[in-house]
Amino acid sequence: MRRIRWMAAAWLLAAGSAGAGEATPLSREILVTATRIEREARETGATVSVVTREEFEARQARRAVEALRSVPGAYVSAGGPPGSPSSLFLRGAASNQAVVLVDGVKVNDPTLGGQFNFFDLGLLGVSRIEVLKGGASTLYGSEAIGGVVNVVGVRFRGRPRGRVRGEGGSHGHYLFEAAGGGTFGAFDLGGGVSRSRWRNDRPDNGFLRDTWVGRIGCRVSDGLYAWGTVRTIEARVQDPWDFPFGAQIPRDGNLRRRRNTTLGSLGLTHDVSEEFRWTVRGSILDVNSLLRNGPDRAGDPDELRSRAEAQVRTVTCTGTFSPGNLPGGVEVTVLLGFEYEDEISENRVASPFGESELDRTVRNRAAFVLAQAEIPERVTVSGGLRRDRNSFFGYETTASASLLCRAGSVGPRLRANYGEGFRAPEPIEFDDPFVGNPGLSPEASTSLDVGLSQDLLEGAVELAVTWFQLRTTDLIAYSPETFRLENFRKTRTRGVEGSVRVRPAEGWHLRAYATVQNPRDLSARAGEESRLPGRPRSFGGGEIGFEGGGLTALLTLDFSGDFPAAGRVTPDGRRRDHPGRKLLLALAASLALSERATLFARVENLLDDAWYDSDLAPDGLGRGFHLGLEVRF
Repeated sequence: MRRIRWMAAAWLLAAGSAGAGEATPLSREILVTATRIEREARETGATVSVVTREEFEARQARRAVEALRSVPGAYVSAGGPPGSPSSLFLRGAASNQAVVLVDGVKVNDPTLGGQFNFFDLGLLGVSRIEVLKGGASTLYGSEAIGGVVNVVGVRFRGRPRGRVRGEGGSHGHYLFEAAGGGTFGAFDLGGGVSRSRWRNDRPDNGFLRDTWVGRIGCRVSDGLYAWGTVRTIEARVQDPWDFPFGAQIPRDGNLRRRRNTTLGSLGLTHDVSEEFRWTVRGSILDVNSLLRNGPDRAGDPDELRSRAEAQVRTVTCTGTFSPGNLPGGVEVTVLLGFEYEDEISENRVASPFGESELDRTVRNRAAFVLAQAEIPERVTVSGGLRRDRNSFFGYETTASASLLCRAGSVGPRLRANYGEGFRAPEPIEFDDPFVGNPGLSPEASTSLDVGLSQDLLEGAVELAVTWFQLRTTDLIAYSPETFRLENFRKTRTRGVEGSVRVRPAEGWHLRAYATVQNPRDLSARAGEESRLPGRPRSFGGGEIGFEGGGLTALLTLDFSGDFPAAGRVTPDGRRRDHPGRKLLLALAASLALSERATLFARVENLLDDAWYDSDLAPDGLGRGFHLGLEVRF
């Protein structure tokens, strides 16, 4: 099977290249995440951040978590070295309270409690990442409490082109990527393959990931377009530490994880007229995860063996109607959609203490509507409503509203958003043999934000600031009174996020971004820690970049404060009291050797900061140097 995948990738590479798909400047970027309707970024009322391919290429980011560090309001916990469990906290929401889409497929993993582990995801075949912040369950259903992360794949169009990239460096790192695609008559065809490996300086800590990507599109007739995508990720990790039972973290050289993730989609879009478009998309997510903690001594049984499998099948149908200009120049757009989702989960755990087994199918059906009215260059108002019917918890209704006010094409833009969200209980939370509760209800949230953005000096200065609040209720947590999971936690996060970008001279740019927030557990009792774990009160960064004469250079800084910790002790005796605290400085540079070849290098963690993203994670990587070459054809 592996040989077939590599042969298929090689065939796709021979067909052309991934060069098509370069992103345009943010002000002209066409977004679909905020409303499921194509809109320019500056013309949508929702709070959306976009990381373009040019931006993460300039950073020389090789993983999605590295690209997301530059998004205000989004705290990335990478866990440590590549391969460590990675989480995303949007505006104080938990890591399983954000919808993640990759190539249009929802990849929230039931075997991980509904979150997505970003360590699996590289940037092969990715053109940009859109981050919608605030409750978005009206359009995206369960998990969209904190927002939506949409990883948009490259559309392989235009003249066939290709590229091959290789790099290597410190910490046993190497990366190989090859991709290609283009237009061949009525077909758009492309794909790629990637292999990445890292090893920490610490023993028994390594990571290997293989990725295959493919996409095909076909112009069936005038206005009718069909497409299909596939992405397969195989990740293997060796962890250096055992599960802690108390404050001491024991060393373990035989703990290994393997995850195989396959996601695919088929879709059809028909522009019936200038006023009406319909789309049908079917997708499937298939996850197979194996965790084995082998015996510490010869002859002993495995300490733990767990196999988790999940398959999520989704069909989404939408119709968009734009009747044209109404009296007063008002433009109205109405989106109506239906969604069908089946989630199948299987989990088997074996240990010396016994065995447990889970086999559960959850079905969800939903209908949603969004209406938007716009007076060009002045006001845009939108509102939405969604109704979900779940085979286990019943019905859930969510609503949203958005307002954008602007003073002409160059004036300030004022945004205000209200959104409701929910997270459906996962099968493991219903059926866990020790703490499961079949009577659980969905977690619920309301979010509110108000923001202002302004371009000055003909776009040489870009300013944006947003105040936000997220309230969640009925959070699922373990109750010491009933000894099982219950809906009783309440949280609130208030904060401010902002960014500024300056272009002081030709070829130069400066950017700074920061978030200050106060994530609180409102259910904490007297004497209990009320700060939410995993979320620092402040985080952000900045960059100084230059581009000209074939040279590109970027100096970046990422920082964050700490958050509550249990103060666990590592195998070398060091106590961990400040997880999350870091100050990471990096320098990336590339030099065009010719029109087809580019040499690039980067130095990571220039200050050799000793950091760790959680008190259970291995140390983050120290100072490292990497060198590579890219050839285009």
